[in-house]
Amino acid sequence: MDTLAAEYELALSLKEFTQDQATTDPMDADARLSGEINNLRCTLDTLTLDTQILQAEASGWYHMGENTLDMDISLAAEDLDAATRAFGLFPVTGELTAAVHAAGSATAPDITAALAGKDLGAAGIILDLVDVEAKLGSTGWADISRFRVQGKEMQSGGFRHSPHF
Repeated sequence: MDTLAAEYELALSLKEFTQDQATTDPMDADARLSGEINNLRCTLDTLTLDTQILQAEASGWYHMGENTLDMDISLAAEDLDAATRAFGLFPVTGELTAAVHAAGSATAPDITAALAGKDLGAAGIILDLVDVEAKLGSTGWADISRFRVQGKEMQSGGFRHSPHF
């Protein structure tokens, strides 16, 4: 029996790619991308996506051979109602920002996340402020270092909650 073997080297570089159409449709976007693929490592120098409803930025790297990564992602939506409707999701109102860092094994990375929201509303519940910071380790345990929720009068299913936690 013969064995077939091959070696290859892949190099791709994309610098300052842009696409500008965000003024015509909420799903159109201004996008900027800079990064490269070299051997088995994909590096994302910058990815910026700006739509009428959502802004996102990302950077980092992923190694295909080792299945490891180190990525930063941030999102901001000033009008969640428009964002959730555009993607066909359950309607939510308010403003939301999020920042996520993931590093380590791609199958079980260590994740640090921060989430902040203002005037959030869904299913009759309205929150003036949400502020959460947490870490999720590769073992599956979460460490919540900050959890703050404020609302004038939070009600759900007949239960009344304290407006400050």
